[in-house]
Amino acid sequence: MQCESNNVKHDPNLSAAIARPGIDYVLGKGYKKPAAMFLHNIGAFFMPNFDEGVSTADAQVAVEAARQQVPLRKEIGDEGPLMWAYWDLGCAELAAGNFQESLEAFKEGEKLAGTQEGTGGAWCRIFTGKIKIKYMPELKEQGVAEMLAAARELSENGADWEKESAEQILSTAGLKL
Repeated sequence: MQCESNNVKHDPNLSAAIARPGIDYVLGKGYKKPAAMFLHNIGAFFMPNFDEGVSTADAQVAVEAARQQVPLRKEIGDEGPLMWAYWDLGCAELAAGNFQESLEAFKEGEKLAGTQEGTGGAWCRIFTGKIKIKYMPELKEQGVAEMLAAARELSENGADWEKESAEQILSTAGLKL
């Protein structure tokens, strides 16, 4: 029901309203993983284009969900989903304009990604690069290099949607592969 409210009705607010009692219920039963999944969906549904075009109110909903998700993922202890929880937090903090907090979350995610296979590290690096380009002028050149390297990794190793998303993210910083 949570996903259908967003994906069919295109109403992230309804989706979040449905999810909140579900989160309380599963946490009351001691089920942390489903609660973390609900929280991931809340954030993702309020940020369909990652950090771009997110209203202040929607960014705050995403930040609250991500901040609640990270400790749950730590308690669960599975590093793969924890890495993505940090990535969710980084995107939400970035959308909210909390650049330092965003950078810290992406760096934590990248540390965890270094112990795993897959493209998680590139997903963190493409956004740390973006932050440096757009909000840390003294690190702009480093940010450009990071974004381009991460986009190349996603283009070479990622699924089709990752390749398309990498191009989209690059364009938000005025870059192309």
